[in-house]
This record gives sequence, C-alpha cells and structure tokens, in this order.
Amino acid sequence: PAPSSNMIVNIAGKVEGTNIILEHRGGESLDVNTEIVITLGGQEERIIVGSCLSEEEKCNGKWDLGERMVFPFKYDIDNLDGYIDASVMAVDDESNSITFLGTIDLNPVSDVGVEVSVDPENPVVGSYVDITLTVTCYKGDVGAADVEIKYSLPDELVHVNNVTSNGNYCNYTGVWHIDKIEVGESVSLIITAKVNGLKSREFTQLAMILDGSGSINPEDWELIRTGLANAVENPDVFPRDGSAELTVIQFGDYYHSSPHAKVEVGPVVVTNVTGDSGYYEDVADSIRVINQLGGATPMGCGVRLAADQLHDVGDFDVDGRQIINLVTDGVPNCQWIPGTYTGSWMGPGDEQYVYGKESAEAARTYLLDTLEMTDDKDGFNSLAVLRGSEPPDIDWLNSSMVWPQPGYMAPPFDKESGWVSKITSWQDFEDAINEMFRFIFNSICSSVEIVRLKPSDPNPVNNRVNVIITPQLK
Repeated sequence: PAPSSNMIVNIAGKVEGTNIILEHRGGESLDVNTEIVITLGGQEERIIVGSCLSEEEKCNGKWDLGERMVFPFKYDIDNLDGYIDASVMAVDDESNSITFLGTIDLNPVSDVGVEVSVDPENPVVGSYVDITLTVTCYKGDVGAADVEIKYSLPDELVHVNNVTSNGNYCNYTGVWHIDKIEVGESVSLIITAKVNGLKSREFTQLAMILDGSGSINPEDWELIRTGLANAVENPDVFPRDGSAELTVIQFGDYYHSSPHAKVEVGPVVVTNVTGDSGYYEDVADSIRVINQLGGATPMGCGVRLAADQLHDVGDFDVDGRQIINLVTDGVPNCQWIPGTYTGSWMGPGDEQYVYGKESAEAARTYLLDTLEMTDDKDGFNSLAVLRGSEPPDIDWLNSSMVWPQPGYMAPPFDKESGWVSKITSWQDFEDAINEMFRFIFNSICSSVEIVRLKPSDPNPVNNRVNVIITPQLK
C-alpha cells in the first residue's frame, strides 16, 4: 500500500441525495491533479480534483479552503446492501502517498406508501368485494427493494382469489412480497373476497349527548327524537343482541331553571327480549317522548354527565369500548358549576362562547380521564347541524372536542381518530344517524401495513392504512 503523506489537510465528506460532497475545511491546499478514489457498491471510481471544481476555483491550480467537489452517483436497486458507505481516498502522485482516507455513511431513503380502495364501498352480506392495495414509490434516492406488505383478511371476509401486478400474495400469511419498485412506479394487488358479515360484536357503551337548546324549533326536535328512535328500532343499524348499551343525555334550559344536563334514557342494554328493561321497542318509545329543554347550551354539563353515567351506572369495563356522540347545532355558552351538572349562562356577547368552549373542553378531558379511554377502540365524535343564527364551530369541534386526534370530517368513516359529520338540515338527521350507527356497530375493520423494505423510509406516516367495510344486510 502507498505510504501516508506528511501533508496535513482536513477534508469533510457528506452525502446529499445522490451526490457525494467533499469540502476542503483546512490545512494545506491540494493540487488540482490530485486523484480521488471513491469506492461504493463494490465499484471503484477515480476522479481528478480539477474535474469537479469550477474554472474560477481551479485557476490557481489548487484545491483550497472552502471549495467543494461534487461527485454524482447512482444507487443500484439490485445491490442496496453494497451501498452502506463509501470509501474515499486521495493519492498524491508525486510522492505516491495517501493524502487522506475515510468513509462516508450513505443512508439512502425511499418514500413508499400504500393506499386502499374497496369496490363496492358498502357491499351486501353474501356478495363479493374487490379490495385493491396500491403501493407507490413516491420519491427517494433510489427505488425500494424487498418490500413486504401485511394484510390479513378479517374473519368476516373469505378469500376467493387475488391478482398482483408485481410480486406474490399469500392468503395464509397475509404477506404480499414485492422484489422491487422504481421511483415513481406503482404496483397493485386486487383481492376478491366474499362478505359474510359480522361474526360477533364487541360490547359497546354508547352515549348520545343531544343539544336541546332553544335554537332548535319544536318541529326539528320532533325530527331528532323520532329519527333516533327509528334508528334504535332498525335492526340493520342498531344491534339488539345485548352488545350495545345506550345512554341518552340532553342539555339545555335557562328560562325555567339553571342550564343543565339530564339523563333521558339509560344506561340500558338494548335487547329483543319482550319485557326486558332494554327491549328495543320500549327504548325507542322512551326516546320519542323526550321533551325539549330549550334555552342555553351547557355542552360541558352534558359531557360530564355522560362520563359519570357510563362509569358509575352503566356496565363499565375499563378494557371495554366507549363511544360518545355529541349532536349539536350551536356553540356552548355556559360555564360549568363544579360539583353539579348545571352551568351559568355567561350573558350576551362573544365572551359567552369563550367560556362555554373552555368549559366543554375541560369536560372532554374529564370524560377521557374518567373512562380511561384508549385510542385503539374508544371514540368521541360529533354530528354538527349547520343551521341557526350561531351554527357549530366545525374547526373547534374537529380540533378540540372529538377524540382521538387529529379529528377528520366524515363520511367516509375511514380513519382511527375522532370525526365530525355535518348536515345542513334536521331533515337529514335520521339518515346521518343511521350511517353513524352502521359504522359504529356493523363495520368490518382491518389494516394494511408496509412492514419491511430497503432502504429506510423517511415518511412512515403513509405506510399504514385502515380498511373499513360496512356491509348492508340483504
């Protein structure tokens, strides 16, 4: 090997994308005819310093302090293991000695993501559905190799066949293996499955928190209680097998008593057993005769009462599932009075809404803590009705009330976080409630995830997506 040079020079190396950059950081200047040897991917490249400097930089025949060499290269997608680092060496021809020697970590990246579509979106039980997984290499220093995507069909779906544009899918392991994807390329897997419907439901405590304030006229209140009652009676949307506990809370009033929240129904487990306290027809009849409170909007009181009813009165299990649905057409305007389920109206002007929102947000925190809600199964959602003189603050509901965060606008109901669904008229209430209940009680949920690839992925947020299918009964 060549002897080391007595020359003192400081060269810093780094990688930016697919360029190796060498910068003179100090010490003696190097001749522009100095040869740089870069070894990467098992290949050796020899570069003369002067060939990588500008005319201005090399006019004095030297590589001086602050001047940079840029060496472009390409990764070999079929040999990514050979691109862990690059060896860099400079040789002084006159003395046949090594001027400097070192290695540079390469760390290439490739942004790969997965998307899913379902056709039809809401298949009928007993029919067939096509689930299309699309994997795309959006950008990166190089494409991706040795990619594995995990998608196991849930028990409610039966595999019929599958077709891939690249790689192989094993229905038994749920693994789709792709040898490589170039940057900008997409590949797909289409799985055809038979929809068998839900085999079982997890027990769910459901609280419906209804805004009964004076901004809702009597005709619209009739639509609310009738629509909710009809939904409870509809076997296509609300279970009667004892898997759902229902609690209905209303908040409002100011003119006859302090603004407050009250329990209207439950907590009661809904069944199809005549004479049972939770017989679905009796529960629906109880909903149909709920009298509207009117008045103000003490939303925080309703949220606190729901938390305590589910925890203290209902069939609460910290490991069970709790779903909270808030229905409102306005903005909270009351401050909670500690130790009660009543509030104080904060008077006219914008400050009433500031205090009302703070009170509602504090109640939401209380509910999450009291029920020890977890983001893998529990949820706080809202149906907002955009009418009236002071319609709901959608952005506030989405960012500060629904949970888990970040909230999103639904439908479609396709994420693992809290959602806000909006309608523009109470005439649409029953349809909206039916759609919400179908999602809550009848959805088949699974997930697709990229579990392995080379090189590293700088954007793992698009590596996992939910597959939510809400089948319709025949």
